[in-house]
Amino acid sequence: MEVGQDPAHFWQLTLREIDIVIRGSVVQRRHRQNDLITAAWFMARLSAYAPTKPKHFIKLQKILLREHEQERPEKPDWRHVYAKVMAWGSKKANS
Repeated sequence: MEVGQDPAHFWQLTLREIDIVIRGSVVQRRHRQNDLITAAWFMARLSAYAPTKPKHFIKLQKILLREHEQERPEKPDWRHVYAKVMAWGSKKANS
């Protein structure tokens, strides 16, 4: 997933800062997608033929993306994260 940042800049960031950048990118993309969904919904609603009743349209709130409905992964135990970082660091040192 591209987050719109300079790849060379990531080497200067901590893992926490990278996490913040990625979370911000996800929120920005969700807002953009909601804007596109809303525009498409209004265009469909405005260009509908006269016999189409408003009650036949899906409610806009049902199709918009919401953060709280998405699955959030469980936070990993810090020991597992530490072990992964140490393994990654030892691979970089051996290279």
